[in-house]
Amino acid sequence: MKGKSILSGMSSLLHSASFVFMTMACCACLTSCGDDDGDGGSTGGSGNLPSTGDMGITDPVVAITSPWGDVARFNYTDGALTSGVSLTDGINFTIGGNPLVIKGSANESDGESYKQTISNIRQNAAGAVTSATLTIEESGYGETYRASGKFSCTYDSGNRLIKMVSESSSPEYSYEAVYTNTWQDGNLIKTVMTYTEKETEEGGTYEYNGYEEYNFEYDGGKNNGIYVRFMDDSVPEYILYAGLMGKPSEDMISAYSVKYSKDSQPNSVTCSTDKDSKGRVSAYYENGSLQYSFYYSDTVSQMQQQGSAAKRTHARRMFKTHAEK
Repeated sequence: MKGKSILSGMSSLLHSASFVFMTMACCACLTSCGDDDGDGGSTGGSGNLPSTGDMGITDPVVAITSPWGDVARFNYTDGALTSGVSLTDGINFTIGGNPLVIKGSANESDGESYKQTISNIRQNAAGAVTSATLTIEESGYGETYRASGKFSCTYDSGNRLIKMVSESSSPEYSYEAVYTNTWQDGNLIKTVMTYTEKETEEGGTYEYNGYEEYNFEYDGGKNNGIYVRFMDDSVPEYILYAGLMGKPSEDMISAYSVKYSKDSQPNSVTCSTDKDSKGRVSAYYENGSLQYSFYYSDTVSQMQQQGSAAKRTHARRMFKTHAEK
């Protein structure tokens, strides 16, 4: 269930080779930004970072844990998320600078190292990213692998993500994906992802075309700022909590279904939450199993890492390079 959980920031996206933003998209961010803003916007600087107040969040999440030992920590400066450690792969990240740059790095116990940089960032008036480029470098076992990508995002007048197009590639692998979101009454009700993977191996090129469809249900339970990931683990949760992909749904999901072809029967999942004394989401469950626990500035001292750290796979990062195949 871990790999397919819809929550943790909202469903994703390190799908096969999809980009951290591209593969890092999900909700949206603040007040109305006018008409669709996918192609416009200005090059962002540190002053362009959305704040939790802009998104209507009075109590931002400062830590997230999973039953598998994953731990995320978020550090805020003047209400904006600027650094921390990601739930996905324990990446140390920073967000800031002028022009705006997002950097991440991780060192594995086996000596492998991983670096990613998101740059050439353009944002709309509300601070949501409309386009960017990504570079990734991974070293280990005496070799270094590199990949690069780009993506573009379009938002509705309420600054909620409605479409993302992403491309990524390494010398022997390429990935293209299109994500389309449907919103109703401030809630994400449907996400459709179509993607194409190509791999060159031993003189031949292999191609795979995929389809995923998620449909979300709500029962009126209010959301205090939790992101539901609609792109699996391809979407780094810190990008979402930084408000760089727009606003989250106004309500918490009560159920969702997923299918992997247009004609297949959907698999259904029931969702539930625990809330603390202030009405904030403190835990999220799928079919009764705990997926994530959430902590705030006044509850983070209660946090206990649950269990030994599970082995993290590179497939959960924004890109899946040929080295990871």
